[in-house]
Amino acid sequence: MLHADARKKFCAYKKEKQKASVLPKVQKTPILERMIEEFEKYDFKSSAIRVEHSSGRIFLVDYNCGDAAKGPVQNNELLEQITSDDVENFSLILAGLRFTYDHEKEVSTFFYHLMNNCRDNSFMIHTAGFLRRPSLIVPKGKSLVIKGDVLDVTTEEGASAEVFGNACGLAYNSMGVKITVHGSVIAGSDIGKHMGIHMGKRMRGTEIQIHGNVSNNHVGLVMSGGSITVHGNSSNCRIGAGMCRGTIRLLGPTGRIGGSKSRGAQVLERSPMTGGEIYIEDSFKGLGLIEGGRIYHKGKLIVDK
Repeated sequence: MLHADARKKFCAYKKEKQKASVLPKVQKTPILERMIEEFEKYDFKSSAIRVEHSSGRIFLVDYNCGDAAKGPVQNNELLEQITSDDVENFSLILAGLRFTYDHEKEVSTFFYHLMNNCRDNSFMIHTAGFLRRPSLIVPKGKSLVIKGDVLDVTTEEGASAEVFGNACGLAYNSMGVKITVHGSVIAGSDIGKHMGIHMGKRMRGTEIQIHGNVSNNHVGLVMSGGSITVHGNSSNCRIGAGMCRGTIRLLGPTGRIGGSKSRGAQVLERSPMTGGEIYIEDSFKGLGLIEGGRIYHKGKLIVDK
């Protein structure tokens, strides 16, 4: 879900070892031991994972699993016994497991299917033990609290997420209720891309609240619904390129609004804003390609098309 160069930048941002020592110790239970067995025998290196979208869901499907609907954990009896506490405890002991993998999506797939098949609806995952920060998808109707940093988090229909840490991108194709980040969104992918569609990219209906800063991202790229609020500084971001619906609120200094006029920009970056509303409460760097929508600056309507 993120470009390779974005992952490299973000993975270098902070060392995991600084956090690992403060994580609580977990007493291994029979259920947890069986979860570890399933995890360690899963062949990450030969897994073939794809993201599929259907009926309000974003499926992480591993086609090398016998039952793609369940994913890596094939034991029905075990799946029926796993609770939200087991999922949290499993994330806490992940640092001590003997395994290697090449892509954060593989571990994310494991957690997605644990949550999706669990009878509980509310979960907590600690990411300090992950070899790489994960891209997490919250299954339909579930809620997730993430303690630590993530590369990316998005939500299926009716789902929500709260991040107590930093992120690299948010809400790609998100269809959920709400995503809250208490840290910053830094150096990498986009916010709200296709939300509703990078932050908020192609997003359709999700509410995003970012209490920190946003840097080197597109905010609301090709956004077709929902709302994004950035409480901090977003001055080196492009806002609302290709946006057709939804609302963006920028409470701190922000970047250029609308599509890029540069011939060197990517196709989506050059897409004009065609609808929706953007509210700017501080300084901004100017206006790009805008064919529709409304833009307010400190309460004054400056664009109405």
